[in-house]
Amino acid sequence: MAQFLKSHGGESGEFTNPEALYGGDDRPRAADAAEHVPLTPFDRVTDDAHIAVLFAYRPPTPPNSVLVRALAVALAAYREWAGRLSADGDGKPVILLNDAGVRLVEAYVDAPHDACVSPDPSPSWLALHPNPDEGPGELLQVQLTRFACGALVVGFTMYHRVADGPATTQFLVDWCRAARGAPVRPPARDRAALCAPRDPPAVEFEHLGTELASERFPAAVEEEAMATAARPVATQKVHFSEEFLARLKQAAGGAGSTFECVVAHARDLTAQPLRYAVDLIRGEIARVGDRYFKSFIDFAASEAAEGLVSTVDPDQWVLKPNVDVDSWLRFPIREMDIGGGGGGGCPFYFVPSYYPVEGLMFLVPSSRGLVGEGRQSRSIDAYVSLFEEDMDVFRRICYSLDDDDDHHHHHTETTAGYGSGLERYKEMPMARL
Repeated sequence: MAQFLKSHGGESGEFTNPEALYGGDDRPRAADAAEHVPLTPFDRVTDDAHIAVLFAYRPPTPPNSVLVRALAVALAAYREWAGRLSADGDGKPVILLNDAGVRLVEAYVDAPHDACVSPDPSPSWLALHPNPDEGPGELLQVQLTRFACGALVVGFTMYHRVADGPATTQFLVDWCRAARGAPVRPPARDRAALCAPRDPPAVEFEHLGTELASERFPAAVEEEAMATAARPVATQKVHFSEEFLARLKQAAGGAGSTFECVVAHARDLTAQPLRYAVDLIRGEIARVGDRYFKSFIDFAASEAAEGLVSTVDPDQWVLKPNVDVDSWLRFPIREMDIGGGGGGGCPFYFVPSYYPVEGLMFLVPSSRGLVGEGRQSRSIDAYVSLFEEDMDVFRRICYSLDDDDDHHHHHTETTAGYGSGLERYKEMPMARL
């Protein structure tokens, strides 16, 4: 698909910042070192990397000029995104509110969208969003790619330590609101108050080795990871219809959310019935609640956490023996309406970019349920990356609901197969959720 790209915003792209909205004495003053937002303990232990998503609109859509100005409006409220990473006087990481701007790339494809954009995860998807490694430290990067048919793909990369998924999609919703001329709702910015340690502290759970450690990987684990990383990884999509999900929940005894039941569907983890796996996952999710989070905040603020690093390694390409499941099922995608009338409206898909990380799984609302009028379908798409040699095994079991049928049933709506010799996870104590 990259060969179709005809034009873009230059090597570094353009920079959009909130100062573009003001003139004369109304311009916001340049931020000094004192104007910053500290990173919370949760920010500091999440991925130290950019996360890229792609979302697309059918024509007609507003012109780029409307979307660019709307982006500047949103950035005036969400100043963190236009800032830069730095450190305070104690050396702790902060976001400078200096309105330095975001990277903006405009591209055109001289072909219809459906003729050159793969419906399944592909390395070609990487051409649809900026490469964060090429920028001078922008925390947010945007690419607007127009196609000959009038379709628009927005490629959006964000630095994950600035915001989590819900906060990021709220920014996207407000950007879309601004494109329609609706007011933007300022976000909460007092992160320090939200994550203040208790006095006295009460560390009730074990956090050393879970969120923080003296080193990311022991030497033996790192050697094994390097050996397995050479094995090819497949990244593909499969569709779970609303009907199949209803049958899956019924097989679990009517208990469990969609997320819990789909994750538990890999029940070879425990070699137990589906209901057992659902209960196991639900119990683990319940354990990581308010008490756990407050315990972690207290631990991260203690002397015991000094010098420790996050256990999350953005350069880790093999998660074995763990799996990392990210649910985007509750993101407000239908609120991402850019206006323009007709085919504008909400995106006709919202997907993660191409991430060939073994053991990584994204659950997203299916594109089949995002378009059209009436009730929104509850069908979902799963994007999974696993070793290539396991693909045939997963094809045989991903739609099976009968423990005794040798996993030979197939679902006719599958978009693609992806593989996992799930029996290799039987010894895994718990999926990393």
